[in-house]
Amino acid sequence: MRRRALFLLLLLVLLTLPVCAEGEGLPATTTAASLSFREPGETPEGNLTIRLDSTYVGSANFRKSSGGVESFSNRIAVSGAIWSASFTQTRYIWHDVADLPLTEGDLAPWEALYDLDLALQAFEGKFCNDFYYWINVKGTAGFEEDFPGALSLGLSGELAYDVYEGWMLGLVASSSVLSPLSSGLFNELELTAALHVSQKHIKLLLDFLGLDHESTQKTYSFHVAFSEKRQVYRLSSSSNVSNNGYASIQRTMVGGYLDVLFDKNWTFSLGPEYYFYRKYKVYDSKGNFLSNAPLNESFGGQFSFGYMF
Repeated sequence: MRRRALFLLLLLVLLTLPVCAEGEGLPATTTAASLSFREPGETPEGNLTIRLDSTYVGSANFRKSSGGVESFSNRIAVSGAIWSASFTQTRYIWHDVADLPLTEGDLAPWEALYDLDLALQAFEGKFCNDFYYWINVKGTAGFEEDFPGALSLGLSGELAYDVYEGWMLGLVASSSVLSPLSSGLFNELELTAALHVSQKHIKLLLDFLGLDHESTQKTYSFHVAFSEKRQVYRLSSSSNVSNNGYASIQRTMVGGYLDVLFDKNWTFSLGPEYYFYRKYKVYDSKGNFLSNAPLNESFGGQFSFGYMF
């Protein structure tokens, strides 16, 4: 088991290497951080969970432009103990279209984009008493009109060390290979530093506040997220930006969420989000870079309902 886990971790590193084409440099690397109240790789109990999410990203202008955009996303996700699948529709509202950096004239770049994600937890475990790990395999399809659009297949994993009584420091790595056409578009390594909060010390804090640990955990909880995401979509053959080209949407987000468990099955989550380091990039049908449009920061929020069978 351990040999297979080390093999997949090595494969994850190899996926981040540039494809064999003369003159191409190393893949881009992005970093982020996260705070978790769960142990590495921990999955909630239950055989099957269905979740509906709605996310709003507030209006923001592109840099050096009066043109701007805001978006609404709706996602349905189904997950089991070691697998998950989700489908997301994101609709865009463009402002001052004539001054948008992505298109010319009064044409909006696109109305909606879609993505389908499939993930499987391949391995999870611990070794040497204080080290924990998990490895996921993930496939993604992103498109404007024609499925499957831009396909990706990659790996993600975490190696965490128990520093003190359940306080763990982890390093999460993920990478995907979409196509050998261009390392500038199709190879990227994302690194996230993760801090896992000690469940023992959470219990001590709740006891100090006069709250019952078990009943509190089953009623409500709070979590924060700090993440970086980059999604690539295949544009339509009649795209106003690039016919059969690609759009890469990158953002960094920090959010805080209140999670409420109504009963043993129904859950609800609500919280504000802040988006920054945002970029829209466009490529032609062969994966050659065409343009880059940085976006200003904006606020947003998310709420979701879940049902566990």
